[in-house]
Amino acid sequence: MKLPKRSLIALVLAVLVLGAGATVVAAEVTAPSVTADSDLDEGVTIANFNADAEENSTLEIATDTADDIEVADVEIELADEDRNLTAYTADLDADEYELVEEDNADGEDIHAWTIDHDEFEEVPMAIDEQVDMDVTVTIEDADGATADTEFTFTLENDDERTVIYVDEVAEDDGDVGPSVDTETHEASWFAANILGEDDQTIHQIEEEREVNGSATDVEIYFADDAADSFDDSVTEDADTEDILADQTILVDGDLAFTFLDEENSDYVSSDDTYAVYDDSADQMTINLGDEQDSNIAADVHVASESPSVSEEVATADISDAFADDLSFMEIRANYGLAPAIRALI
Repeated sequence: MKLPKRSLIALVLAVLVLGAGATVVAAEVTAPSVTADSDLDEGVTIANFNADAEENSTLEIATDTADDIEVADVEIELADEDRNLTAYTADLDADEYELVEEDNADGEDIHAWTIDHDEFEEVPMAIDEQVDMDVTVTIEDADGATADTEFTFTLENDDERTVIYVDEVAEDDGDVGPSVDTETHEASWFAANILGEDDQTIHQIEEEREVNGSATDVEIYFADDAADSFDDSVTEDADTEDILADQTILVDGDLAFTFLDEENSDYVSSDDTYAVYDDSADQMTINLGDEQDSNIAADVHVASESPSVSEEVATADISDAFADDLSFMEIRANYGLAPAIRALI
């Protein structure tokens, strides 16, 4: 039977309307939930935190089995809108990921990430300080539909480490992080045109930190331009335990040795104040010596320049600090002739 023209038009419109309505309904994904077995959850505090790689916390979430999850991303960042520090990211391909249960009695898949505490070592914190961390877990199914869950947990630092984080935010904003000054040392005509050297940007960091005497280490993590600056201060032929003469470390105004990767026991012991710079991690640790035993604070000055050119250091400071450990020739080779002669006086 042939339909009247008006009826045919109405039928076509109805099909179009129904089809359009069907495309409006998008697939939905149930947001992941944190399980009762998860170490990390809203309001959880990790007490006596010390960024020990041998300690860990598990993040465990549940997803609806019917959602056919193909992507699960974890991001943990410092809960400070003035900083931009993402401490940890992971997905379903991460080594620390495990599918704990699949389609359990509640119709859920259980996913877990075992997170070593050294993942949070760069998080800036004072001794005994509580620092909040924001967690976001985002899932996606085969159709591209997404959902997420968010919560905040807390790191409660111990008194054995105090952490300084130096990035572009600290460099640009004196109210965030440590005091950071920069200056450019222009290469001479000979250095630029014959040796091919570039101008060098020097970073100087000043910070007063609360400490528990010599029981506290001062850890400094460099990012962005500051990381480049300190990397540039390490010569290409430097080896492990070498003195880094192009870095200046002052603690309470006193000059200290800096070594590459490990302290050199020929010059220092654990009773001394010294620094170790790890160029592979853009990180420095300052060991506070016995002279800090009764102190509750330490003034730290760190710079990616030699003490011989630092405005904070006098020639006499170099000879006074190093004459007992370095020969005339070693002082001259590292810091110049003037400090070497001064050491003889």
